[in-house]
Amino acid sequence: MPLVHLRSLERDALPFLERDMGDIEKRRVLNAAGMVGAQFVPMKLPRQTARVLCVTALGCATLRALVRTK
Repeated sequence: MPLVHLRSLERDALPFLERDMGDIEKRRVLNAAGMVGAQFVPMKLPRQTARVLCVTALGCATLRALVRTK
């Protein structure tokens, strides 16, 4: 679930370089939702990477809301 990955990114030292294709796709979802700032290499290149730059204000607010609902 991408929100689990959002929580782990909150704890990681950023920027963070991701090389695992499955995790890159989760980062794409979080980036599209506006929860992280990330850069991706073009899809046509054989070696995919994602550089996660930050957890956005929306991402932080989402994590706080999840804590309140538990």
